[in-house]
Amino acid sequence: MGCCFSSSSGDKGSGGGTGLKGKNGQYKTSAWSTDFQESKWKEDTRNIWERELQHLSVHMDLPRLGHKIQVFVDGKQVELKMKDGDTKSKVVFEVLLAIADAAQEPEETIHFIRTRYDEFVKADGSGDTSQQLKSFLTEVVPHDSRLDHVLSLCHQKIVFPAFYSIKTKLQDHLEFKDKRGSWVLQLFFERGKCRVVHSKVQTAKPDFESGIEEFSFKWELTVVLSGLLLEYVELIDVNVVGVDVHESVGEGRAAEIRGIFNEHYQLAEAAEVEVDEEAG
Repeated sequence: MGCCFSSSSGDKGSGGGTGLKGKNGQYKTSAWSTDFQESKWKEDTRNIWERELQHLSVHMDLPRLGHKIQVFVDGKQVELKMKDGDTKSKVVFEVLLAIADAAQEPEETIHFIRTRYDEFVKADGSGDTSQQLKSFLTEVVPHDSRLDHVLSLCHQKIVFPAFYSIKTKLQDHLEFKDKRGSWVLQLFFERGKCRVVHSKVQTAKPDFESGIEEFSFKWELTVVLSGLLLEYVELIDVNVVGVDVHESVGEGRAAEIRGIFNEHYQLAEAAEVEVDEEAG
């Protein structure tokens, strides 16, 4: 499952000449409608990415997701300078530096992040960190830069269309809910591209009588950016990468559950679902 997109102007905000807002001023995606159009989930994902950074929830999601962000350069994970007890503002600072460096932003941009972050975001974590961060991102992150384009994928709204797509395919057969603490964000920088991978885990709603959750599954949204400034969306893809059926479930029911997933997704054999409970 893949899809390639490019904007004729090379500007992620241009949308290839298509307006992104409706008459009421809201950004247009089928997710705004009560009737989600599964066939348009990739288009929706791109349209969300094309919004300006200040109109996305990056400033709200980075503080709560900071410890669950992993940055890789040419296959090697970047060691973030974080430790237990760090404030959310400190964690976000280290994450922003790591992403800017991995994206090969100009030294001037990295210098501004180092020297101006504390002007906006209080080091002790006091006040509304998310609003402080919003002001910082708006003021310091250059518009249409590599950092801008990557950060525009680092928030919760970007995963909604993919999740709705999964839900649309499975909801008539299986009921499930979010697994708290399972959201992980990985950024892979290599060969002039950036591959952004969001992963989450869903679990079955507990059986009314036994309370057992029959299954859980892990899914991933992958978006690949390319171009000199990472201004093009080269790939948008979603897949279920692991299904775990509870040991108490009978063989027949277990086969039925796996069969439902296999009907729509290519599952790796014996893939296990692992969850880190630290974050939401």
